[in-house]
Amino acid sequence: MSSHISQPQNTFVVRFWWELQEDRHWRGRIEHLQSDTGTTFDDAGQLLAFIQRFVTPLESQNPKTLPQVSNPSG
Repeated sequence: MSSHISQPQNTFVVRFWWELQEDRHWRGRIEHLQSDTGTTFDDAGQLLAFIQRFVTPLESQNPKTLPQVSNPSG
């Protein structure tokens, strides 16, 4: 029976729009569905900062501490 490492699941919904004011610029809103939290953002840095709250970089994860999930098909 083989097994693989189960990665945490995160689902984000991102919406972009143009602000139609004197200085046209884009804005956005991001929602993290699992936690039902969200925020608006004005630049990519704010967008990425929100995502980083929920996503741990793969290189910082120790595979030995992650749960092992068996593969029922194989």
